Amino acid sequence: MTMSQTAGSSFAPGTTGFGSIASAGTTGMPKRKQASVVEMLEYVKSLNIDPIREADMLWIAEEAFNAPLPPGWTEHQDEQCRVYFHNSSTGESTWKHPMDDLFREIVDYQRRVVEVGGFWQIEDEIAEQEENIRKDLADWMELFSEDGEKFFYNKHTEESRFDDPRMAVYHVLYARIKMVARMKERFPILARQPRPEEPTEAEKELRRRREEDREHYMSSLLKIHTWGRVLLAKKKLQRAREKAIVQKGPQPLRGMLRLRLERVGTTGARQLVLSQTTPAKRHRAAVKIQKRMRGILTRKRFQPLVRHRCFLSKEMTKIQSMARVWLARRKVARKKQQKLHVAATKVQRTWRGYKDRQYVTALRIDKARYDRLMRSAIVIQSGVRMALARREHDRRKLIRWAGGASTIQRQVRIFLQRKELHELALKDQPVQAMFTLNTNGMHRTVMPWTWRVFVAPWAGEEAPGEETGFVDIFNKVGVNNWQTIAVVNCQKMVRGFLSRIRTQRLKTIALCSVRSMVDGCLEEVTRRKAAAIKIQSIARGFLVRRKNLIYEKRNAAWEANVDNIVAVQAFFR
Repeated sequence: MTMSQTAGSSFAPGTTGFGSIASAGTTGMPKRKQASVVEMLEYVKSLNIDPIREADMLWIAEEAFNAPLPPGWTEHQDEQCRVYFHNSSTGESTWKHPMDDLFREIVDYQRRVVEVGGFWQIEDEIAEQEENIRKDLADWMELFSEDGEKFFYNKHTEESRFDDPRMAVYHVLYARIKMVARMKERFPILARQPRPEEPTEAEKELRRRREEDREHYMSSLLKIHTWGRVLLAKKKLQRAREKAIVQKGPQPLRGMLRLRLERVGTTGARQLVLSQTTPAKRHRAAVKIQKRMRGILTRKRFQPLVRHRCFLSKEMTKIQSMARVWLARRKVARKKQQKLHVAATKVQRTWRGYKDRQYVTALRIDKARYDRLMRSAIVIQSGVRMALARREHDRRKLIRWAGGASTIQRQVRIFLQRKELHELALKDQPVQAMFTLNTNGMHRTVMPWTWRVFVAPWAGEEAPGEETGFVDIFNKVGVNNWQTIAVVNCQKMVRGFLSRIRTQRLKTIALCSVRSMVDGCLEEVTRRKAAAIKIQSIARGFLVRRKNLIYEKRNAAWEANVDNIVAVQAFFR
């Protein structure tokens, strides 16, 4: 058939053309009959599943039994109603389901997941398989022949086919991914396990050194074995050579053989024949007679013992059968107890996980509450600091203003005192002379300093010759001014009392906040101590159950009564 590439187009994995994948494998497939229990057990064993020990894998067998056929495969029955499967594309026929190998790998996947404790290895393998499938399908192209019929061509291997190569491959891949997803639903704890960390450089170096030491040890051991075999072979060869040498070493046939002429055959010709000597024949006959007599005497002597032993064997067979029945029952009971123990362990593990999750959730809630409390305390502290800062700023501002006011008051008092002193001086000395700087600019160059005379004016009834006498300008300071001093002291006491009350109130607020935080911390420490004690008790119980103390005590009891058991067995014999 002539084919052209005029209407062809290459495709990559994951492009269009998969709309019929789901229905391609089910066309023409007859409905499978209901399987019996024996057939189902045989099918489960064919998938490498032990139906008793690995009962948790029976869901895989159920999925495999009801799995649809891949694209291109159909199910048929022969004349004897035996089911077989046929591939119309390749012409292949088989008695086994085409997907059985995949489900055997799924069984191995579950075993590996349980052994490793996670799905990371399976996920890596599936990702690698998907990448390999994409690389393999990248070489296929979708083309059309001259008749308009679609076909697929591999530009690397130059292979042509009419069926889509993506259907079968992606059918198996999607079935694998679907089974792994269902496995994760059945094992949610293992599905959530994180990927283990990669080994460090030091661990890799230590592992490499261990491997080198092991290889060196194995090579040394092989060398020692080789040397030993060489020595043994040399000794064996030397012994063979010694035996091959005539008249050397032990001669077991010496004196027992001789050569003589005898008539041989129908013709009666005399020939040289190797035969035994007469003493050798007599010695051989005597040895046979002695052996037979020893056998007769031995049987005669030991026949009652043999009969008694047979009788004891029959009796012991009964006792042993009873003992085996008892041991089998005990073994069954022990297995039942072990199953109950395993089930209880699983229940306890699930319950511990549930309680641990609750505990972790409570810890998270407490941590959030503590963080909120800390944020609230920080906000309160910030507000208190702001209030204290504002108070300090107002206090310093008040102090600064009070200092300015006191300075102004002091300067006013000084001015008033000076004015009063000046008035008194004018009253005492109305005419005053003063040596001052000349304020006239024209005269300053000639006479910078000049004398000035001041005369105080008189008002009222004062006369220029009136004597004023001594005037005390500090009469307002001292014990006579006790009212002003008392008022100032009262103001100081009131201000101190108000400031102490305000300070005590702020201390009380801060102390309450600190006490609440300290009490919360102490309660958290107490709760964690109680939780630690509970966790320790649970861990001790788990360790005691794992040590299996009941089995050890039973073994100790058996070992303590070994002498009594041996005595009883000897009595029955």
